Formats: sequence, structure tokens, C-alpha cells
Amino acid sequence: MRPYWPKDTEPSELGQTFTVNQEVSFIYKSEIHVGLVEKMLKNSAIIILYNENFDKENQTKLVISYSKLLPVFKQPE
Repeated sequence: MRPYWPKDTEPSELGQTFTVNQEVSFIYKSEIHVGLVEKMLKNSAIIILYNENFDKENQTKLVISYSKLLPVFKQPE
């Protein structure tokens, strides 16, 4: 059995526009959702969905392609 050596996952060119802990939006099941980038992979990111109680026990995580993500911009108050 070969030893497992984890690869360094560097995001693709599309992924360079996103960062870990950045708020992003995307369409999932015909609805617009907002979430937080938890981890960046080569062609996609692991996103934690926001829900009403945003607690660690009931987190929903999705793997979304960078091409489907949009950054969330906050308006100045």
C-alpha cells in the first residue's frame, strides 16, 4: 500500500478572486443562498450555508464550483 501524501490544493484562476471566510452567494435548488467560504479547493470551494440560527451543530456544507459563486458586497452605511 502506498503512503498517502496530501497534495497542495491551489485554487484555479477562477478561484483567485475568492478568499477563505469571504461571503459569497450562489443559486442552489432554484433559490439564491448566501454562505461563507470555509475551504478552497482546485476548482471549487466548500461553502457553509447561512441559516437562521447559524450554529456550529447544524451547519450545512456544500461544494460549489467557482464559476457558480458570486462575491457578496456590503453597502457602506
